[in-house]
Amino acid sequence: MAWLRMESLVAGGEGARTRSGATRLKRRRRVSQLLAEQFEKRLALAAVPSATVSNATTPLIGEEIPLVVTFDNTAAPGADNIGYSPFVDIVMPKMGDAPPAPDNGISFKPGSASYNGLALQTTVLEFDASGQATHPFAKNPDGTPVIVTGTPGDQLVVVQLPFGSYGPEQPAAEINFTGVVSDLAQPSHSYAVTATGGFRYQTDASGNPTIDVADFGTTTTDPIQPQLFRITKTSNTPEHETATGPNFQHTYTVSMAVAPGQTVKDVVLTDDLPNNIQFVSATPAKDPNNPIDEDPSTSTPGGRLVLALGDVVGTGNDTDA
Repeated sequence: MAWLRMESLVAGGEGARTRSGATRLKRRRRVSQLLAEQFEKRLALAAVPSATVSNATTPLIGEEIPLVVTFDNTAAPGADNIGYSPFVDIVMPKMGDAPPAPDNGISFKPGSASYNGLALQTTVLEFDASGQATHPFAKNPDGTPVIVTGTPGDQLVVVQLPFGSYGPEQPAAEINFTGVVSDLAQPSHSYAVTATGGFRYQTDASGNPTIDVADFGTTTTDPIQPQLFRITKTSNTPEHETATGPNFQHTYTVSMAVAPGQTVKDVVLTDDLPNNIQFVSATPAKDPNNPIDEDPSTSTPGGRLVLALGDVVGTGNDTDA
């Protein structure tokens, strides 16, 4: 709301004649009016940093796992919503289930963060005994460093993106990095990797660190469950399509990868065939001296294939069994 002063001159009436016949004009009065003018409504504009962490595979215990953080500015389009000096905070659950076992979670592989093959500037911190870590550059309104909280012993990984600014119209950027699963990790236990996007200078291109507080987005979580072993089944059918009949035979391959350094004892493989698949043969063949082994019928579709594999020592490769 603004106030405007409007002024005008008002005559004090017609002139009066003196005894001499001369005309004398009365003074004019100055009148002021205050008028209110409504300004247009303005919205506060701000960049909205967003970071989502994900992985494409289920890792084995003791295995490295590729991870991706997708960074974006999800604010409404417009030059006023450009964020400056974007970064991502990643928390790695290095401690895992500790105590009792130490460092049995997932840690960050040093130097692994990249964007389109370009290595990114990364700072790796560890939460202290109080579960606190001092952010390397993010500031509070009073100019003090931001304190990030987490689990003592876990890692805070701060990744700076190679952009001075990041607008809503820009496509999302994928940051690739590698996590290392401890060989002491618990099978099928969930370990949470989190990511939080931010702008160091909010929407100020000047970058005044004592004035502009860091702007953080919403934290996202990707629960990762390491496995003791992994089983895959593939076929050699082109594009997973085939004609029917005995002249169109194809091969299915069942493989097993066991976590490196781990041993799975008394492994028994069981494969139930659908009733539209006719079994022909298997390699290795059924052991006639092993009562566990079982072959499906070679004349009736379907059936069950059972094969005792014994103890399998893991190397992390699909050729373990």
